[in-house]
Amino acid sequence: MMWLSSVHPAPLHHSNKPHHIPMNTIVQKTILALGLAVSSGLISCQKDSAITPDQPHSSAKQAATDDLIVVNVAKKYTLTKQGKAVLTYYPDGRLQKVTQGAEFHRDYTYNGNTIQAISYRNGKMAFKDTYQIDPNTGRVTESVQVDYLVLPTPFNIDVSGNRTRTWVYAYNAKGQLTSCGEKYKSQNRTEYGYNAQGNLNLVSTYWENLNQGKPWYTISLGYLENKGRQSQNPGQINVIEYVADKYPTNFNWILLPTPYDSIDYYAQAIPERYLKIYGKMSPNLLASANWHVDGMGYHGSNFTYSLNADGYVTERKRFDDQYPQLLETETYDYNVSYLGVQ
Repeated sequence: MMWLSSVHPAPLHHSNKPHHIPMNTIVQKTILALGLAVSSGLISCQKDSAITPDQPHSSAKQAATDDLIVVNVAKKYTLTKQGKAVLTYYPDGRLQKVTQGAEFHRDYTYNGNTIQAISYRNGKMAFKDTYQIDPNTGRVTESVQVDYLVLPTPFNIDVSGNRTRTWVYAYNAKGQLTSCGEKYKSQNRTEYGYNAQGNLNLVSTYWENLNQGKPWYTISLGYLENKGRQSQNPGQINVIEYVADKYPTNFNWILLPTPYDSIDYYAQAIPERYLKIYGKMSPNLLASANWHVDGMGYHGSNFTYSLNADGYVTERKRFDDQYPQLLETETYDYNVSYLGVQ
């Protein structure tokens, strides 16, 4: 594409005189500790830290006394909002719907090893994607995409008058997506390359009608370096640390969900942003995305982030890399549950 709270348990007052503590007091204090630790809700996108997450104060570690039972409960984050996209889930945790304003929504249904996702625009069915999932890996191996002609796209017209294409997917030994190609036109494909850190760093798209074997366009991706951590380790030559992406999504350089007003994914399937079906994602936060389209020039974007105390993104800003211009601000909301607590 060219356009491209940590809740600290309060110390309980206790006497300096030794005495016997009744069992019901211990139970009450245990319940209090659990009550402070166990809560759930949306994580606000306000007043969060910058790139480096805040570290918990050491005084929090002193809050536990010899008469207080401390329960450490692991948190589970579930994305509920990214920019204009609102995500809802079935009771079992699987994605049910992505809604973006009044114009667009995408519904998901599941049947064995098949996932069906239907995109609607202004109440009309625009696209239907059917994904075949490998039950052993959870990765998509083949998908069929039907376009109902709501938006102009260069797909083939099938016998029913719609446009349809079938895509096949390949992965490397590390479980990373390496290619997505049209099943019956192998010239139409997108290939994916990775760096030593396991981050996707090059996307190359080929189309049968252009460039005769050379990529029609490429996207180069860079990732956010942890400058704070590097400054703490002087003298370590060529040691680069990156900021972890605690909640990676698919194809996070593209403005999704789709469709919007037009589609120009000529030689690739319209990407699915939120289903975790494409194998191992990049482990670090995206810092830059640079497009080069053959014969049409270059364009790029840079990204900055705000993180909460747990290191999860609460805001992402996208800037034009050639002009000091803010192009987009996305806020993130999550539902936080506590594992092991019923």
